[in-house]
Amino acid sequence: MIKLLVAIIIPLCLSGCATPIFTKPGLTQEQWKKDYYECKQQAGAGSMNNIFIARDLEFQCLEARGYTRQK
Repeated sequence: MIKLLVAIIIPLCLSGCATPIFTKPGLTQEQWKKDYYECKQQAGAGSMNNIFIARDLEFQCLEARGYTRQK
C-alpha cells in the first residue's frame, strides 16, 4: 500500500515542479535572461521564503511583462 502511494505521490509532486515555457513575440535570449532574473529576484523578496508563493509571483511578474505561459 505504501509503495502504491509513493508511486502516485512522487510523480504528482515532480510534475508540479516542472517549469512552464514562456513565450513573447520578438524575444531575444538576452531579454529573457534579464526579465527572468529580475522576476526571480522580485518573487524571492516577496515570498517570505515560501517556494510556492515565490513561483506564483515569478510567473505573475513574467506575465505582467508580456510573456505568455504555454501549457
